[in-house]
Amino acid sequence: MVDETTDLSNTEQMVLCLRHVDDDLNVHEELIGLYSLESTSVDNIMLTIQDILLRLNLSINNCRGQCYDGASNMSGIRSGVATKVSSLEPRVSIPIVMGMH
Repeated sequence: MVDETTDLSNTEQMVLCLRHVDDDLNVHEELIGLYSLESTSVDNIMLTIQDILLRLNLSINNCRGQCYDGASNMSGIRSGVATKVSSLEPRVSIPIVMGMH
């Protein structure tokens, strides 16, 4: 799950959470971190996600789902982050779009 926002100091930030299942089929959800972004472009967000996964020694090839807000740079059908992730790992499910409350 990835979301991005601009904070009060006008800094672009991205939060990354991972959900995984252990050997006993227990579901775990972990807040990985809050990261400053130079921009909220699709390419910059993708580079940040890939860097985080690399640092955690996790492969995008183990990803089976993705969840974003409705912003076009995140869930856009032609060029959003969801599309880029799906191109790297075709077994990733269609993204879930979080509603705005």
